[in-house]
Formats: sequence, structure tokens, C-alpha cells
Amino acid sequence: MRRISLDDPNAAAAIAAALAAGESAILTRAGADVGRVSPSGRTCPSAADAIREMRAFRARHAFVGLDVRDLIDEGRRR
Repeated sequence: MRRISLDDPNAAAAIAAALAAGESAILTRAGADVGRVSPSGRTCPSAADAIREMRAFRARHAFVGLDVRDLIDEGRRR
């Protein structure tokens, strides 16, 4: 991961070059980290996609014969 100083007059070009190469970069000012930039190709899934994935996971990992209360009580001391 590149470290790019914002004090450098060519910082914008360096940031653009890092992003174009698919790299993330840590931005610094006066030697201290102030931010991080990443290429836009790494995006979060949409809410609809996340819900679809959770439902598919739940379908593959069903608790047959167990009640939610049983699961909650499983780790409790008696």
C-alpha cells in the first residue's frame, strides 16, 4: 500500500496513478495518516443482495428440531 503525502504538489497525480493501478493508498499530511483511498472496483453489496445471501445461508444452515429458546439457554449456567 502506497503512502502519499498531501504536502507534495504532485499528490493528485500520485493518488490517481495508485487508483488506476488498482492499489489502495494511505494519505499523509506532515507525516501523520489522515485518510485512505481505494479503487472503486471494491464495492459493498446492495441491501437486496445482502438479504438474499442471508436467506440462502439460513436455508443451508437450518436448525431442525431446535427452538430459539433452546439455543439461547444452551450456554447458560443452571
